[in-house]
Amino acid sequence: MKLREIFNKLKSKKGFTGADVVVAIAIIILTIGVVTAIYVNTTNKSKDSIRYSAATRIATQLIENIQSMSYDELVYRCSNNYNYVSPETDGRIFGVNVPVGYSAEVLAPEITSNELDIIRDVTVNVTYTISNNTKTITLYTKKEKEFLEQTNKPDLNLIKDYSDSDYYAIKYENGSYIVTATSDSDWYNYDNGYYALLLKTSTSYNYGDTVKSGEITSGLFVWVPRYGLDNNSNLAYCYGASNYQIMFSLYDNLVYGYMLVGTGNEDNYTIAQIDSYVDNTFEENDGLTGVWYQPYNISENDSVTTSAYEALTQINPIKNL
Repeated sequence: MKLREIFNKLKSKKGFTGADVVVAIAIIILTIGVVTAIYVNTTNKSKDSIRYSAATRIATQLIENIQSMSYDELVYRCSNNYNYVSPETDGRIFGVNVPVGYSAEVLAPEITSNELDIIRDVTVNVTYTISNNTKTITLYTKKEKEFLEQTNKPDLNLIKDYSDSDYYAIKYENGSYIVTATSDSDWYNYDNGYYALLLKTSTSYNYGDTVKSGEITSGLFVWVPRYGLDNNSNLAYCYGASNYQIMFSLYDNLVYGYMLVGTGNEDNYTIAQIDSYVDNTFEENDGLTGVWYQPYNISENDSVTTSAYEALTQINPIKNL
């Protein structure tokens, strides 16, 4: 019976028969069932969306943290099984909180075809259950071993008006300053006291040209890479904007070079760090990989840049200025 007929019977004041009541109840039950199904479906989708977003956030944060740590720490943690959190525990993995109800794992197996263990394919899996269905968010990345220079490379982006046409990398040879390239391995060598020098000039130079002596005292910049002191108060250069110490070491029993070195202890891995910064120079969380100092335009330098240059040249005297 249609609803219109039911309403017509009400208007006629003849009342309902038993069949009418049964049909009406059936319609009400059917309507409630449909509404309930829509509600449950909408609620489940909403819950799934929330849990999906949370799982994606966990996976993304894991990828970011893995990229920010050293290669050796990743290898250490995966090799020692500190790379899994179960859904029954509220724990941390690679510095990320994984709440109860989610499981997370990081996989970074050694690539056996490589003679050197210098790159890993990383897989991050975050799993959760919704409506008795298990779902997994999977993200991928690569991690490479950091083979470094003794210091941070000169960062040209820290010079506000830098351009290839106005700035030239120069090196000191046989009593003269020669135009070179930033890719030249002889541009600087802090081990020997040869700092990276950059010249700003309106004069046009070509590679290998000798710089006019008068220009050196007008537009010279000196790169002061981030540094501090080790636990013996010796000079130690830092990696990036961190307080991690760049060290010369042997890796994988095959390669000597500058790199980050760490040690593991149970579920922790610690990268060697400097012991302290020199007063009034660099400091933790300042974001500086180094500074450019202008020796002939003193007023252009701020206090940190001046202190960093003066302190470094006292420890490691500059020989090419």
